[in-house]
Amino acid sequence: MSDPPKVIVGECINAGWCRYLLHVMEVPDRKCGPAIVSVNCDGNYDRHSSVRKEIDRLLSTQRCYSTDITAMTIFPQKVWLCNKTLSAKAFCDLCVDDLAPRLKSLNQVNRNGLYFERMMSYAANKKGVPTRVNQLEAIIDRLNGPKKFRITGLQMSCFDPASDHTAQPQRGFPCLQQIGIDYDGNDGISITALYPAHSVVDRAYGNLLGLMDLGNFIGHQTGLSLKRLNCYAMSPRIGKVNRGDIRDLVAEASAFLESIETK
Repeated sequence: MSDPPKVIVGECINAGWCRYLLHVMEVPDRKCGPAIVSVNCDGNYDRHSSVRKEIDRLLSTQRCYSTDITAMTIFPQKVWLCNKTLSAKAFCDLCVDDLAPRLKSLNQVNRNGLYFERMMSYAANKKGVPTRVNQLEAIIDRLNGPKKFRITGLQMSCFDPASDHTAQPQRGFPCLQQIGIDYDGNDGISITALYPAHSVVDRAYGNLLGLMDLGNFIGHQTGLSLKRLNCYAMSPRIGKVNRGDIRDLVAEASAFLESIETK
């Protein structure tokens, strides 16, 4: 009988990711059962922590995306910080029309799409007419309504059956399938993401960071604060690194957890 999902709780992204890594390291790679990483976002976050620095140092030696770049594929935080006067629609148009084409031309890895592009300009078919749906803007509009909107309508799909149901044994994109928003009290929201496969070392930290940035953007546009981030991984794995190469990272994660647990 398979084990139930492991619930990993973090006081912040750093703590959640560190416990996630140590959990996955307990079993042979690709043998880990489902895991739910639940992170408290109701507070300040150190974007320059020792944990993140060690992850990025390792990723640079493995020719993998940095945590910043991975996060940007979900939400372009730096672009937003330079354009905070824009409306949600205008910002989404900027990302889709200007940023997405540049990122695709710079790296062929992005040729199949980008997560923020799927959220901001999803290819759909309405009454037989091809159209583009800005899922992110729609959710912001619903959250700004006079009443709490139905939870089933606060969803964004990143998986497109028309283009993603291929026979390729490995495709890379999209690993993130769906993002859901829920209310958290009267003044807050939570965000939940679904990953069928999740690479803990080379992707997960950047994923959590990008999802938090996305949630904070939604909060900024609605007056609600992001309280919690949940990430459901059906099949967590170490990723595109060897276990022998991450000893220093595991030691850093253990030291970080020890430092916060002794406070």
